[in-house]
Amino acid sequence: MFSEKTLIVLFGTILVILQLIMIGLFLVQHNKAKNFAKKIVLLIVDTLISPFAFLAGLIIPKDKKLIVFMGRNFSGFLDNIKYLYIYLHDQGYDKDYKLVFMGHHDVSLKELKKHGYEVVSFPSKKAIWTCLRARMVITDNAHWTEHNRYNMAFFSKKVQLWHGIGFKDIRVGDPKFAAAAKGIKGFFTHKLQGKLAVYDTFVSTSDFYSQEVFGPAFSPKEIVELGYPRNDVFMGDYEFKEDDFQINADMDMLHKVIKAKKKGKKIVLYAPTFRRVKQYEISSDNLDFQALSDFGEKNGIIFIFKLHPLPQYDINFSKYKNVWEYNNKKEAYPLFKYVDMMITDYSSIYMDYLLLNRPCLFFLYDYEFYTQSCRGIRDDFMELSPGEKCFTQEELFDAVYRHLILGEDEWKAKREEICDKAWKFKDGKSCERVWNYLEDKYLKK
Repeated sequence: MFSEKTLIVLFGTILVILQLIMIGLFLVQHNKAKNFAKKIVLLIVDTLISPFAFLAGLIIPKDKKLIVFMGRNFSGFLDNIKYLYIYLHDQGYDKDYKLVFMGHHDVSLKELKKHGYEVVSFPSKKAIWTCLRARMVITDNAHWTEHNRYNMAFFSKKVQLWHGIGFKDIRVGDPKFAAAAKGIKGFFTHKLQGKLAVYDTFVSTSDFYSQEVFGPAFSPKEIVELGYPRNDVFMGDYEFKEDDFQINADMDMLHKVIKAKKKGKKIVLYAPTFRRVKQYEISSDNLDFQALSDFGEKNGIIFIFKLHPLPQYDINFSKYKNVWEYNNKKEAYPLFKYVDMMITDYSSIYMDYLLLNRPCLFFLYDYEFYTQSCRGIRDDFMELSPGEKCFTQEELFDAVYRHLILGEDEWKAKREEICDKAWKFKDGKSCERVWNYLEDKYLKK
């Protein structure tokens, strides 16, 4: 047993560590310097704090019932984290475990509290203590590690659900990321920051993605193919309560779409990824919205635009009768079951939609620019995208008409082939599979 003097020193050390972390978090919040200088200050602060955060995580005992769900920054109650979290509450697991959602300056925390969920906001003293005490951390993004959260939770079990199965280079699979992570500079900018996080369990969707994408990109201790919890909301095997999944979903637009479907309208979801150059973002320069609306009016089609949340767009959707806007800050998975066709580009969102085996089109108006100048894209992009490639508006209109009005669908077999490659399971039971696996492996022992 520890002597009284040792215990005093131990807890005194912990208090000093926590105070240092709070000083760092204060600087993070209140540093008003210009962007570059701010990044330098944050890097220095995080570097100084990191060994203390690591040590505190080692010394402070874990709460065997505490499971922390780490969201993305600002509005992170989305995707796989969201649906696994509300599934556990629906099934009553909150009576057996402390299920805490941790948000980083998250605007959705107030709404989550209204639903009776236990939440904590980072940065705060409570958030630090929660990180240090967590038995397990579950996330679906890479940014949760920032500001020493990874170091504080280093001795917790860490589970990565991730958020997409596409064909872009990610993490160490991206040559630029891998190069930046090397050397002394990489040690401070990447390793100490948790960008090279090691996960105890990485949840994948198929053997192909485990071997070709996630394994090389993350090097986790284990990869298991269990499926994505977010797909349960549109696959129909598990019925989520609307009061729960409406958080961070555009329910006004969802109900509007349901009404349009009942009137016999065809629904087309357009969901593009972002570009690093504004001139190539979707706009009236790339697509005639009035012509699209007129085309929809003539053929009984409603086009729903779910744009990427990062860029700023100058599109007044209220001008167009048959072109509607889904809130681009919300997640769209509850909408999928009502969509007759998806149009996208280089986004991996269509991979989830393949589970419904409905037509997909790829509007690649900037293909040459994107593949040469934007995010690294796999060589097998064309092979993995089972749908007609449209490079002009005229080609897009023609493809939509042939698929939705004439009923042509020469890509059905190809969609099935890619779906088999991407998804080991094609059901709505991923939440159940993921949780049963994690509980049996880590929590029942």
